[in-house]
Amino acid sequence: MCGLAGIAFRDPRRVPDAEVLRAMGEAMVHRGPDDAGEYVAPGIGLASRRLAILELSALGHMPMASEDGQVVLVFNGEIYNYVELRDEMKRRGVRFRSTGDTEILLRLYLQDGIDCLHRLVGMFAFALWDGRRRVLFLARDRLGVKPLRYRVTDDGLRFASEQGGLLAEPGFSPQPDPEAIHHLLALRFWPHPGSIFSEVKQLPPAHFLAYESGQVRLQRYWSVPDPRPAAGARLVDLAERYRALMDDAVRIRLRSDVPVAVLLSGGVDSAAVTYHMRRNRTRSLRAFTVGFPESDYDERPRAREVARAFGIDQTTLELQGIELDDLVSMVRHMQVPFADPSVVPSWLLAREVSRHVKVALVGDGGDEIFGGYDRYRAHLLAERFGWLPGLISRTPFYALLEAISTERSRRNLPGRLRRLLEGWELPARERNALWMANPGARRIVRLYQPDFAARVARIDPTRALGRIPNGWGSPDLIASLLRADQEHYLPDNLLFKADITSMAFGLELRSPFLDHRVIEFASTVPADWKVRGRTGKWFLRHAYRGRIPDVVLRARKAGFGLPIDHWFRGRLHEAAADLLLGADARSRVYLKRDAVAAVLKIHRSGQRNYDEMIWTILILEIWLRVLHDRRAREAA
Repeated sequence: MCGLAGIAFRDPRRVPDAEVLRAMGEAMVHRGPDDAGEYVAPGIGLASRRLAILELSALGHMPMASEDGQVVLVFNGEIYNYVELRDEMKRRGVRFRSTGDTEILLRLYLQDGIDCLHRLVGMFAFALWDGRRRVLFLARDRLGVKPLRYRVTDDGLRFASEQGGLLAEPGFSPQPDPEAIHHLLALRFWPHPGSIFSEVKQLPPAHFLAYESGQVRLQRYWSVPDPRPAAGARLVDLAERYRALMDDAVRIRLRSDVPVAVLLSGGVDSAAVTYHMRRNRTRSLRAFTVGFPESDYDERPRAREVARAFGIDQTTLELQGIELDDLVSMVRHMQVPFADPSVVPSWLLAREVSRHVKVALVGDGGDEIFGGYDRYRAHLLAERFGWLPGLISRTPFYALLEAISTERSRRNLPGRLRRLLEGWELPARERNALWMANPGARRIVRLYQPDFAARVARIDPTRALGRIPNGWGSPDLIASLLRADQEHYLPDNLLFKADITSMAFGLELRSPFLDHRVIEFASTVPADWKVRGRTGKWFLRHAYRGRIPDVVLRARKAGFGLPIDHWFRGRLHEAAADLLLGADARSRVYLKRDAVAAVLKIHRSGQRNYDEMIWTILILEIWLRVLHDRRAREAA
């Protein structure tokens, strides 16, 4: 994997500054520490930072040009079916200079044009300059595993893998977008195609952009398929087809010229990936697991069972806690205020794993594709018993629940029940937002400054979560939720987090569940085989019965959580209060001091759990300070 950047000018005679291109690339050196290169010609400039995974020699250098020098490519990601594509082109008489996938992509474009996107099985973002037509293509993989940002100006277009690449261009000092801040505070992230800056856009997943003669054309080339359950399909047949497909998805993701490991939690998804890795590879395998001293967050015991079952050498990492300086370093690196707390264990695990390997397989996507989250089951209950919470709230039981759910862990059963009941009476889209990100869109607005509240009053952040019916009684609710999560929550939150944390340390993550063939297959599995009764991922649990340890199949989903509820009552409380309540708090532009102080006080007392609200506000505050310091340095 790599980092890429570039500039395309409207004026075809204008030549980009090679030093600016180099600076844009060097801002992303962590994405590609092994090699660097630039291409400059009238109207176009491309920059690359390379992480060598396939074709370790200089033959894999980028930018890579066609033999006549007219078509030039910079590429981030992996084309997993490159072997099959190369064999096919060889039979047609095509000769190759290298053994990697970059040349495959270049020659496939020369053969098929931009329609080559339909032939690719992989994760990728690339920029390709076709000098014959004087058109620049930017493209992103179907699920949005690999990022690509761009901005359009009067004189041209700039693009980069990360925000830092765009910010490296002298004179570019964008302002935070109030709408994006509103989404951040409500959801912990912001939706594509926007970004935290109004001047910057994200190329949507499954799209390509063509820039020609100063005009931008954006086009979708693939969509998450609509549900189409196979009529009369037997469960045993679907399970067999699925396992064969996952076998192949894992097999092609094991292709590498460097060692490959697996990131192993105690969940079904990573255990399933490990099962298929062992089926495809008989030699030694390595697994890495992160855990916490807080038992309600620790999945290491189940991960050890999986490692033992498949004879895998396992390395574990225990996360004791973090300091404020650690958070500042992470935010400074990300250059954006991404506020999902699981970014911390992801960051620390990537840092540790990168010391041993360059490539690791993961189970990302299994929950969104096969229905793993608790909230999916909660939606079914809410649709059936939506009247119940109103009745319960008027009984002594609810008062008792209020009292006992003030324990210090947000993973205790009473706390989960109360959060469930808080959203149960809301229509589907709003309850989904509440259950996805505590505190949800409704509660956070109480903290807003009046002028900020007025500016974003007409914006409903829950709409950023996808096309979810905002009512009751939808017969296709689970299918709608799964599709919405695949199109929005997955790329905007989970895959952004996976990319930004892993590439900070030059680590490539590969998920077989994100193979578009697996997603297309999943659309043929009935929704009630994915979420059934009290069981999420019912189909997967059936498919792996007798193949992965029962202790994993029986366990409820825990997620890659972080015990910030504990931390904000202990080691991080004073530091957070100093930053958020001080006279120099940058977030005061958006949030009322007294309201933030009340949230900190109530959370510390244990009366309510506001951990994710505090975390989100703290990340925003840190980012605003980092942004201010950057501008001060530029002005000096």
